Amino acid sequence: MDRTTRRSARESGNFTPMTNLLKGCLVTVVFVAVLVECTLVFDDQGKGREAGGWPRPAESEVGSEPVELTLSQLRPRINGKGPFRFGFDTGQSPAALVSQELVERLNLPVVSQVTLGDGSRQNSSKVDVVRVETIELGGAVFRGIDAVVWSGEGDGSLGYSLFGHCLLTVDVGSNRLRLAHGELPEPDGQEVLPLKHDHGTPCVDVEMGQRTIPLVIDSGFGQAFFALPSHYAEELPLVRDPVAVGQATTLFNPFEIKAARLEGIARIGPHEIENPDIFFNEHLAFAILGKRCLRRFIVTFDAAHSRVRFERREARERDR
Repeated sequence: MDRTTRRSARESGNFTPMTNLLKGCLVTVVFVAVLVECTLVFDDQGKGREAGGWPRPAESEVGSEPVELTLSQLRPRINGKGPFRFGFDTGQSPAALVSQELVERLNLPVVSQVTLGDGSRQNSSKVDVVRVETIELGGAVFRGIDAVVWSGEGDGSLGYSLFGHCLLTVDVGSNRLRLAHGELPEPDGQEVLPLKHDHGTPCVDVEMGQRTIPLVIDSGFGQAFFALPSHYAEELPLVRDPVAVGQATTLFNPFEIKAARLEGIARIGPHEIENPDIFFNEHLAFAILGKRCLRRFIVTFDAAHSRVRFERREARERDR
C-alpha cells in the first residue's frame, strides 16, 4: 500500500488532513528559527570537552533542600553581582552564554576562543571564552565556568552542561526547573533510560518504525515533536511524502524545512506518541527531540551517571 492509499484509508478515522498539518508547521517554522539559534555546538575538536565528549561540568554546591526555579525567569547572580536575566536551553553546548555587555560590565577575563556552529560545519564562528568565577542560582552555586560570549536576548543563557554534578529536572509544561542532590537508579528501559552526550547536549534513543534514532533533547526547539536529517524520510513510514513548509535559519545558515507525519508510533522507553509530526531538513546533521514533545513529560537528567527519566505529566498529576 503506497502513501496515497494509506492516506485515503486513514482519513475516515482520526487522521488530521495535511492541510491542518501544514497550518501548524507554517507557524512552527517561526519557532524553529529561534530554536536552532540556541542549538550551539562546539566545532573545535577536543576544545571545551572532556575525553567523554562533552564540556567539563562546573563545580556545584546544591543544598540539602531542592532548588525550585521558574524556567522562563532565571535570575542568576554572576560573580556576586546581579541578578541578571538569563534563558535556559538543554540544546546549548556551552555551560553558559554571556552577552558582550555583561562581559564589559563585570570585566570578565578572556581565557581562550572556541568555534561555534549549528552542527553543519558551514559558516561557523570563532568567539571569545571568558572565565566566570561563580554563578548563583537560587540556593545553588556553580564555580569555575568557561562562558562563551554571544549576543542574544537578555544577559545570557544557561546550558545543560552547567548542571553536570546535580540532578536536573526540566518541566517545560509547568515552566519549572529543579536542582537536587542524588542520582537516578540504574537504567531499566522503563522508568530510567540510558543518556548519551554529543557535543555537550543530552541525547536519548527514540524508536520510529524499525529504526532507533539518537535524538538531542532540546528544550529550545520550538513547536516540533521531532526534527530529523532528510535521509530519514526515505527510511521511515510516513503518512505522506514530506512537503516544503518554509525557510528556517540558524545564527549561521538558512535552510528549508519539510514536514510529514509518522505513520505509526514513536517510542521513548515505554512512552508512545502516535503519528507525531516530523520536520526534515538537509542542513543539520543531528536529530532533535523538541519542545512540543517535552511538554508531555517531566524529564530528570543525571548527567554524572548518564541516566535520564521521562515521566508523563498526566501520570504525575494523577498521583497528587
